[in-house]
Amino acid sequence: MEIVDLDNFNKVELDSTGRVVCVRIDKMISGEGYRQILRPILQSVIQKHGELRILVQFDRYKGRDAAAAKEDMITLAKIGTFITKLGLINPPEEEVFRRAMSSNTIGGELKFFAEGQYDRAMEWILQ
Repeated sequence: MEIVDLDNFNKVELDSTGRVVCVRIDKMISGEGYRQILRPILQSVIQKHGELRILVQFDRYKGRDAAAAKEDMITLAKIGTFITKLGLINPPEEEVFRRAMSSNTIGGELKFFAEGQYDRAMEWILQ
């Protein structure tokens, strides 16, 4: 498993197949994290597999900075059509709203999971 885990950023890793980008949110989401960590990994997976399967687990959501909100919109505009599955575990209400508002930019399925449903979410995302 390839792991990127810098102290100031949330953890981003690929599952054992290299097809699923797993993000664990336990810090503030930053624009810098999008640019330096998340976007290069997403682009790499698109180049290898031609699609994105993303699983985001919210452990201790602390919000996002203004640059992260901007980077989120830019990233979705550029790569949203490559997303075949996006699973969100324990998302805060604002994230549910954000994803509902941007669902037309995602090329595939979006599904929400409750806290503690990591295995179920991973099973779904691999189908």
